[in-house]
Amino acid sequence: MTNILETLRGYQENYLYIYHATYKRYLHREVDFSQKLIRIISARGVGKTTFLLQYLRDHPSEISKKLYFSADVINVDSLFDIAYTFSREGRELLIIDEIYKYPDFEKEFKKNIRHADPAGNLFRLFHTPT
Repeated sequence: MTNILETLRGYQENYLYIYHATYKRYLHREVDFSQKLIRIISARGVGKTTFLLQYLRDHPSEISKKLYFSADVINVDSLFDIAYTFSREGRELLIIDEIYKYPDFEKEFKKNIRHADPAGNLFRLFHTPT
């Protein structure tokens, strides 16, 4: 599982290199970041990915404790395994973009998220379309 995390960290570096928007999306004022699970739903092209990457960049944790990836660029058996391993390594922020493209993500997370993060320390953001 460590290999997949390293691959995902490489994707994260690429995304952060590509996205350089300096203005803040309106969502920065609207989202309650005290929630442990946030699902962002809106039309295509309104800036959800930009928002997620800005939040990743602005979050006070060290970059090594944060992970962003898009579910449409990975091929894994279980998102739960990624979240579980990430949490066990003492990481703090997990952002999964385009999660709706992962088959049965609702069932997997509803059933398993408590086991991946029993203390509720891992913060998660999800992006799904309308």
